[in-house]
Amino acid sequence: MDVEITKQNGKTFKLSDYDIIVRDFIVGSIEILPTYSEIEGRHGRVNIGATYGTRAISVPFYFKANDLLDYPLLRDLLFELTVDTESFYVRELRRDIFQVGDNKYVGGKRYLVRLASSFDIEQTYKYGFGEMSFETTELPFAESVGTTQDIQENGINADDELWGFGMGLIEEMGDVEYVPTRWYHVGSKKWSEI
Repeated sequence: MDVEITKQNGKTFKLSDYDIIVRDFIVGSIEILPTYSEIEGRHGRVNIGATYGTRAISVPFYFKANDLLDYPLLRDLLFELTVDTESFYVRELRRDIFQVGDNKYVGGKRYLVRLASSFDIEQTYKYGFGEMSFETTELPFAESVGTTQDIQENGINADDELWGFGMGLIEEMGDVEYVPTRWYHVGSKKWSEI
């Protein structure tokens, strides 16, 4: 298993690039935020509806330092890579139990997150064990890595790791065409037709 992180400046890396071993990538269900009202003289409450809140993602991990002096350097590097006030994208990679070779992306989705809280790393000799808890920062849904412009330029190929099953995409060329119809003037704050 592995986690790919993409920062807002476009820098992308995997935790395995820094010898951090991901033990799991646990995606929780979306939080439901119900709204109720009460009416005087009526029993119970009135369901007004509900909205989605945040989604939690946990990543248990460990690393092995070269020696006891290297341990704090690796620990501090992990903090540098993951502790950020700006949101960043996380993407899950896994390997089948019988698969030999590199991890593969799980579907074509990623989550916009930041750390939900601080985390500690428990040291056992040269090993460090911990768990990072992320939460989505805008929408609680995963977003597609690929865009309609990718479909227009390259079509849909299940092997390119931009797409996942269940996205409702059609593979026949010509069924989907990316055609921009409007553009936004930043200075005048107006939309123009193309």
